Amino acid sequence: MKRKIVCTLASCSPQTGLRRGWLTALIAWLVLSVFAPCALAQAYPDKPVRLVVAFPAGGPADIGMRIVADRLSTQTEQNFVVDNRPGAGGTMGADFVASAAPDGYTLLLSGNHLTIDL
Repeated sequence: MKRKIVCTLASCSPQTGLRRGWLTALIAWLVLSVFAPCALAQAYPDKPVRLVVAFPAGGPADIGMRIVADRLSTQTEQNFVVDNRPGAGGTMGADFVASAAPDGYTLLLSGNHLTIDL
């Protein structure tokens, strides 16, 4: 009759557990590296991005966003359009972005007054 060796947490040595952890990590890394090329991300952005500013044109937020949009345009070689939508304390711009398609091509710059603490 063969003896079966069972290793439980109480009876395992720390080296066995450590070895098993490294082996599990190695197997996970190998499996993920095999399937990683299958899940390549799409190029972003592949169409113009609208940056909605919930403040009037010519203010500090507008000027800052135009500088950011210019740098993003040169880095990504895609258009970033700044769209000013002031009114109702930023709610007009937030409402426009909330009703836009949820594809990541309409972004909002607003103050922290639109946040709600629950």
